[in-house]
Formats: sequence, C-alpha cells, structure tokens
Amino acid sequence: MGAFEEGFKEACEEFVKSNPQSKISCDTFWKMFTSAFVRKNPSKITPADYDNMLNAVPVITPQNKLLLYSGTDSDLLEFVLKDKTYVDVGRTIYGILDGIGLWCGKENSDAVLTDDCPENPYNMYWTAVSAGLAKKALGIVTVLLDGTLGYRSESTLAKDEVPNLDEKVTGLRVLMVNKDGVNGKNCGHESLKKLQDDIKLVHNIPYECRYILSTVLGTKSPADWWNVAQSG
Repeated sequence: MGAFEEGFKEACEEFVKSNPQSKISCDTFWKMFTSAFVRKNPSKITPADYDNMLNAVPVITPQNKLLLYSGTDSDLLEFVLKDKTYVDVGRTIYGILDGIGLWCGKENSDAVLTDDCPENPYNMYWTAVSAGLAKKALGIVTVLLDGTLGYRSESTLAKDEVPNLDEKVTGLRVLMVNKDGVNGKNCGHESLKKLQDDIKLVHNIPYECRYILSTVLGTKSPADWWNVAQSG
C-alpha cells in the first residue's frame, strides 16, 4: 500500500469512526475514487468520471444544515466546527481529500500517481463533489459570501452548486460577511440580483439576506449566526 492510499484510508476510517451512521466502506470508497482516473489520460478527466464514486458513496447532508460559501476567508470555516449546526463539504466524507495533494493515473497503467500530476483530476473531483453536494441539499441552505466580492459568476457556487439545487431546497439564507470595520448594509450588493435570478431558474427558491461582521461570527456559535445578523 502506497503512502497516498494509506493516508486516504486512515482519514476515511477516522471519518467513519466519528460518523458511525455513515456506514461507508473505505475499501469501496478507495476503489470507486481511483476508478475515476486510473488508466486514463489525466488531462481528459471530467466530473462525469467521478459519477460512479458519488453513486456508490453518496454525499449526505442533513436537512437544513448544508453550508455553501464563496470568497470568504478559510479561517471562517473553522468556526463551523464549533457545533453541528452546519455541514460544509469539509465535514463530509469527501472532505478527507482536502489538502491531500494531487493525484492522477496514466493510460495503460494501474498505478495511482501523486508525482508530476496535472491539476485536472483534482479540480474535476471538486467540481463533481460540489455538484453532488448541492443535489443532495434538503430544506434551508445557508450561504456565506464575502461582503465585498458578493456572488461571482466564475465561482464554484455559481457554476456547480446553485444550478444543482432542486425542489428539495425550501429556502436560501445568504449571510454577507463583512471584514472588521467594513459594516456596510450590503444585502443590496449588485451581484445578489444575479443570485436571485439563478435560483429562480432552478425552482424559484425563497431567498433572504442578512449581513454580519466576521468578528461576530468568531465570537458566536454558528447556531446563532443568522439570529444575530442584521437585515438590510
């Protein structure tokens, strides 16, 4: 067993230990994950190559708990770990591959490679997982957006997540996160019109926006974020 496989399975077993309800076979997960790119030209991998993996080990997101984000500082996501209010992609089984490095295969070889790999297999994995996460969303979905950047058409949120929300989603709650000292009432951010148009294209998901300082996020439990945020 190579170091990459060993690290993958150790992280998977740790996830299963912490989430016994998941009932995931780490051997199956490894097999389905590697089948997406082994014996294939790494530059030609697409999100569809990961479909079998997502079908075998589906993304699970409890009702009203999915958290999506775009443009916000990665430090903010550490606050999500304070309690079990939200589940972001990092708290699913697929999050074990975050920061693990690149991977790829090559034609006519059964090897799983980690050296000199292009970014494409890695990028296509996260594209597929992001879409899969959105497809499984139930109830109210919460979105963290950078208060200055807003909703960007080139973001993963706009390209892969919002288009894959469906009628199982009953509401979208947007938290515009302002950096300390920049507390504008930015629920009027011009880009949010595009977000509202996009969710109307899906199935006219009910939408609400509030704004909050990043420093407040850090001092409050995630369960309280929406209640302490301000409308406007």
